[in-house]
Amino acid sequence: APVVWVDALCADPLLLPRDALAHMPAYLCRCRRLVVVCGPTVADRLWVVAELYCWRASGGSLAAVDMVVAGPEEAAAQRECWADVVAAIDAFHVMWTDAADGAERDTIARGVRLAGVGYVNEVVRGYMDTAMACAAAAGTEAERQAQAQADAAAA
Repeated sequence: APVVWVDALCADPLLLPRDALAHMPAYLCRCRRLVVVCGPTVADRLWVVAELYCWRASGGSLAAVDMVVAGPEEAAAQRECWADVVAAIDAFHVMWTDAADGAERDTIARGVRLAGVGYVNEVVRGYMDTAMACAAAAGTEAERQAQAQADAAAA
Protein backbone atom coordinates (compact mmCIF):
# COMPACT_ATOMS: atom_id res chain seq x y z
CA ALA A 1 0.00 0.00 0.00
CA PRO A 2 1.27 3.50 -0.74
CA VAL A 3 2.66 5.38 2.20
CA VAL A 4 2.91 9.14 2.35
CA TRP A 5 5.05 10.94 4.89
CA VAL A 6 4.53 14.69 5.12
CA ASP A 7 7.16 16.18 7.37
CA ALA A 8 5.00 18.93 8.86
CA LEU A 9 2.14 16.53 9.56
CA CYS A 10 3.85 13.24 10.39
CA ALA A 11 6.87 14.17 12.48
CA ASP A 12 6.42 13.31 16.14
CA PRO A 13 5.22 16.56 17.76
CA LEU A 14 6.74 15.51 21.08
CA LEU A 15 10.26 15.55 19.64
CA LEU A 16 12.43 18.58 19.98
CA PRO A 17 13.28 20.09 16.57
CA ARG A 18 16.86 18.79 16.74
CA ASP A 19 15.58 15.27 17.48
CA ALA A 20 13.08 15.44 14.60
CA LEU A 21 15.95 16.61 12.44
CA ALA A 22 17.98 13.57 13.45
CA HIS A 23 15.14 11.32 12.21
CA MET A 24 14.82 13.08 8.84
CA PRO A 25 17.38 10.96 6.94
CA ALA A 26 15.65 7.77 8.10
CA TYR A 27 12.28 9.02 6.86
CA LEU A 28 13.69 10.17 3.53
CA CYS A 29 15.55 6.88 2.96
CA ARG A 30 12.21 5.06 3.00
CA CYS A 31 10.69 7.31 0.31
CA ARG A 32 10.60 6.45 -3.38
CA ARG A 33 9.65 9.98 -4.45
CA LEU A 34 10.03 13.46 -3.06
CA VAL A 35 7.40 16.12 -3.61
CA VAL A 36 8.57 19.63 -2.84
CA VAL A 37 5.73 22.08 -2.30
CA CYS A 38 7.46 25.35 -2.86
CA GLY A 39 7.27 29.05 -3.46
CA PRO A 40 9.81 31.80 -3.96
CA THR A 41 11.21 31.23 -0.46
CA VAL A 42 11.90 27.51 -1.02
CA ALA A 43 15.62 28.00 -0.46
CA ASP A 44 15.32 30.40 2.47
CA ARG A 45 14.58 27.91 5.25
CA LEU A 46 17.52 25.89 6.54
CA TRP A 47 15.22 22.97 7.39
CA VAL A 48 14.09 22.71 3.75
CA VAL A 49 17.70 22.87 2.59
CA ALA A 50 18.50 20.02 4.99
CA GLU A 51 15.66 17.96 3.53
CA LEU A 52 16.80 18.61 -0.05
CA TYR A 53 20.36 17.70 0.88
CA CYS A 54 19.34 14.58 2.82
CA TRP A 55 17.27 13.34 -0.12
CA ARG A 56 20.29 13.45 -2.43
CA ALA A 57 22.77 12.23 0.22
CA SER A 58 20.58 9.21 0.96
CA GLY A 59 20.59 8.19 -2.70
CA GLY A 60 17.42 9.95 -3.79
CA SER A 61 17.37 10.72 -7.49
CA LEU A 62 16.42 14.06 -8.99
CA ALA A 63 14.33 12.06 -11.47
CA ALA A 64 12.15 11.04 -8.50
CA VAL A 65 11.51 14.65 -7.42
CA ASP A 66 8.35 16.55 -8.24
CA MET A 67 7.97 20.21 -7.45
CA VAL A 68 4.68 22.03 -7.20
CA VAL A 69 4.10 25.70 -6.53
CA ALA A 70 1.93 26.61 -3.60
CA GLY A 71 0.34 29.78 -4.73
CA PRO A 72 -1.97 31.39 -7.22
CA GLU A 73 -3.92 29.37 -9.76
CA GLU A 74 -3.96 32.05 -12.46
CA ALA A 75 -1.52 31.10 -15.24
CA ALA A 76 0.43 34.38 -15.33
CA ALA A 77 0.86 34.43 -11.55
CA GLN A 78 1.97 30.78 -11.59
CA ARG A 79 4.59 31.54 -14.26
CA GLU A 80 5.88 34.42 -12.14
CA CYS A 81 5.99 32.22 -9.04
CA TRP A 82 7.88 29.50 -10.92
CA ALA A 83 10.34 32.10 -12.22
CA ASP A 84 10.92 33.20 -8.62
CA VAL A 85 11.44 29.57 -7.50
CA VAL A 86 13.98 28.94 -10.27
CA ALA A 87 15.76 32.22 -9.46
CA ALA A 88 15.88 31.33 -5.74
CA ILE A 89 17.47 27.96 -6.47
CA ASP A 90 19.86 29.45 -9.02
CA ALA A 91 21.06 32.10 -6.54
CA PHE A 92 21.11 29.73 -3.56
CA HIS A 93 23.84 29.92 -0.96
CA VAL A 94 23.43 28.27 2.41
CA MET A 95 24.70 31.40 4.18
CA TRP A 96 21.45 33.19 3.20
CA THR A 97 19.19 30.66 4.89
CA ASP A 98 17.52 31.00 8.25
CA ALA A 99 16.18 28.60 10.85
CA ALA A 100 13.20 28.65 13.18
CA ASP A 101 15.43 28.82 16.23
CA GLY A 102 19.05 28.82 17.31
CA ALA A 103 19.20 25.12 18.22
CA GLU A 104 17.88 24.12 14.80
CA ARG A 105 20.31 26.47 13.09
CA ASP A 106 23.27 25.16 15.11
CA THR A 107 22.39 21.51 14.47
CA ILE A 108 21.96 21.94 10.71
CA ALA A 109 25.00 24.23 10.48
CA ARG A 110 27.15 21.45 11.97
CA GLY A 111 25.89 19.11 9.25
CA VAL A 112 26.54 21.72 6.56
CA ARG A 113 30.11 22.20 7.77
CA LEU A 114 30.63 18.43 7.82
CA ALA A 115 29.31 18.02 4.26
CA GLY A 116 31.04 21.18 3.07
CA VAL A 117 29.34 24.50 2.36
CA GLY A 118 30.28 24.40 -1.32
CA TYR A 119 28.94 20.88 -1.72
CA VAL A 120 25.62 21.71 -0.02
CA ASN A 121 25.27 24.72 -2.30
CA GLU A 122 25.97 22.53 -5.34
CA VAL A 123 23.44 19.89 -4.26
CA VAL A 124 20.66 22.45 -3.71
CA ARG A 125 21.42 24.23 -6.99
CA GLY A 126 21.23 20.79 -8.61
CA TYR A 127 17.44 20.97 -8.16
CA MET A 128 17.27 23.80 -10.71
CA ASP A 129 16.78 21.55 -13.75
CA THR A 130 13.97 19.77 -11.91
CA ALA A 131 12.36 23.10 -11.01
CA MET A 132 12.64 24.28 -14.61
CA ALA A 133 11.11 21.05 -15.94
CA CYS A 134 8.25 21.21 -13.42
CA ALA A 135 7.70 24.89 -14.29
CA ALA A 136 7.51 24.03 -17.99
CA ALA A 137 5.07 21.19 -17.31
CA ALA A 138 2.93 23.43 -15.11
CA GLY A 139 2.94 26.13 -17.79
CA THR A 140 1.84 23.64 -20.44
CA GLU A 141 -0.96 22.40 -18.18
CA ALA A 142 -2.08 25.97 -17.37
CA GLU A 143 -2.14 26.83 -21.07
CA ARG A 144 -4.15 23.67 -21.80
CA GLN A 145 -6.68 24.55 -19.10
CA ALA A 146 -6.95 28.14 -20.31
CA GLN A 147 -7.57 26.94 -23.86
CA ALA A 148 -10.21 24.47 -22.65
CA GLN A 149 -11.97 27.28 -20.76
CA ALA A 150 -11.82 29.55 -23.80
CA ASP A 151 -13.21 26.75 -25.99
CA ALA A 152 -16.01 26.07 -23.50
CA ALA A 153 -16.90 29.79 -23.34
CA ALA A 154 -16.96 30.02 -27.13
CA ALA A 155 -19.24 26.98 -27.47
